[in-house]
Amino acid sequence: MQVSKDHYKFENYTDIPRWVSYWNQIKEVLELKPKSVLIIGPGDGVVSDYLKKHIDLVHTFDIAPDLKPDIQGSVLDLGNHLTQKYDVIVCCQVLEHLPYENFEKALSEVQQFSTHFVLSLPYAHTNLFEFFFRLPKKVSLYFNLVLPKFYKTWKFDGEHYWEIGTKSYSKYKIRSDISKYFEVKSSYHMKFNRYHMFYVLTSC
Repeated sequence: MQVSKDHYKFENYTDIPRWVSYWNQIKEVLELKPKSVLIIGPGDGVVSDYLKKHIDLVHTFDIAPDLKPDIQGSVLDLGNHLTQKYDVIVCCQVLEHLPYENFEKALSEVQQFSTHFVLSLPYAHTNLFEFFFRLPKKVSLYFNLVLPKFYKTWKFDGEHYWEIGTKSYSKYKIRSDISKYFEVKSSYHMKFNRYHMFYVLTSC
């Protein structure tokens, strides 16, 4: 547990890029048409509260008791806490809070209890520019140019042990490690929040 419940206060945590990430998480889950969902790391509860209105079974899972998850425990030992498999497990901006040597262990645990896995991870980058144009007839154009911080050696900042795009953590390495446990259906940088890199996965 690295942060208190106060970390998720609206004025501190929920900025516009994070709302965009919430929208994307919800979209990816609903497109999979699940009957059961587990959200690992529910944060301020925005995504779980919405999904509970549209999906029969939604559980939350977190190590922090003050977030009042449905199930409390560590992602590294899901087998000691879960009693069922879920159609979709969602885990967004969570696994970077663990040392990278635990990354594959977490993936292995999730694989055992999910059919699909919606994952997002932080991508350290330099935004050179980002432009969005809305045109008539609902036509929109979006342009960006992003460079990874591959030259930077990531140091633990009190929350994140690593981020994609930094030295030793290329997106190719991350995808390779993920592919040991899941089939990668898609992976992409999200528009308007390039910091969150998304993966839509299916258990092997």
